[in-house]
Amino acid sequence: FSAGTPFGAADDSTIDVVAADLDGDGDLDLVLANRDGGANTIHWNDAGGFERVSGYGTGSDETRGVAVGDVDGDGRPDIVAANIGEANAVYFGDGAGGFGRSMPFGSDDDQSYAVRLADVDLDGDLDIVIANAGTQNAVYFNRNSSAPAFDELRFGCSDCATYGVAVGDLNGDGFPEIVTANSGAPNGVFANGAGLH
Repeated sequence: FSAGTPFGAADDSTIDVVAADLDGDGDLDLVLANRDGGANTIHWNDAGGFERVSGYGTGSDETRGVAVGDVDGDGRPDIVAANIGEANAVYFGDGAGGFGRSMPFGSDDDQSYAVRLADVDLDGDLDIVIANAGTQNAVYFNRNSSAPAFDELRFGCSDCATYGVAVGDLNGDGFPEIVTANSGAPNGVFANGAGLH
């Protein structure tokens, strides 16, 4: 590895980052989740540099986790933000770098620290898995990808803090399991033998 190329500001308080091609130009852009009231940002990959910056969200979100995927099934990447002190949100991409249309989900009372996108119920669209602290974690099942509407399923402990989550088929049965990284309780593997729905 090289010595590293800095980007962004030291006071951004960045807590999560995802690399994804947001504008369809064939290279990976960087989506940052910033805490402490810092605006969430996208750093666009222009000829290998990341100097062009735009924002997503309200400009003062307390975002702790971010994921990118095509939530509404239109072939364009969307951004999903896990927040504390406010509802989580999906920011729908227009394919040209804009993310102005948004949809909140979850509760303002949730303290959400991580988010993953996966087809948990194997119906062909992306569901949202959220790690919460102080309340149960949640899966938001995507019931209509072209105009998303979510059914919420809570799981896990309600008196511990989950700071990380992963999704994958651990036992080879074709159904994805959910793994949680917890503080105040053992970590957890949640089996999905019949397909969560």
